[in-house]
Amino acid sequence: LGVYNKNKLLGVSMLDVVRANKFVNNERTPYPNQAAVPVVGGHSDITIVPLFSQLQGPAVSKSSERLNALAVRVQNAGTEVVKAKAGAGSATLSMAYAGATFALLVVDALTGKSNPVVYSYVDTDGTQPSSFLAIPLLLGTSGILKRYPIGRVSDAEQKLLDAAIP
Repeated sequence: LGVYNKNKLLGVSMLDVVRANKFVNNERTPYPNQAAVPVVGGHSDITIVPLFSQLQGPAVSKSSERLNALAVRVQNAGTEVVKAKAGAGSATLSMAYAGATFALLVVDALTGKSNPVVYSYVDTDGTQPSSFLAIPLLLGTSGILKRYPIGRVSDAEQKLLDAAIP
């Protein structure tokens, strides 16, 4: 079937990015639908770490309580959807949207149309304290061209990262 190649194995964590963007865009005016929230870590509960401090443009809120509440909402979004559907389903439409968005970015990279920066759950190649983590990446025709550092984070985000990566 093939040989493991750390530069071609990409885990889709775009759903967490989509959710974080939606929650922020619902609150951020007069610039709705322009947020691009970096989300690192994993894809379950406390391992999901939205980095609101890296958000470009006007802040969502200067209140640390509000930002913490948004972070928790992103972390629990999957459970929120299942509860809203009374256990009769999950977020299939948003999963499809996130998967398609990610797939199109990968296709753009593989075909040479662009070199997108994406957040994906990957082999960190020793660049992070965990072997696998969702981090920012530069994609190209041969897969991952560069693994970027997570960057500066707020004190609250560092606490989330510490909880996500024991």
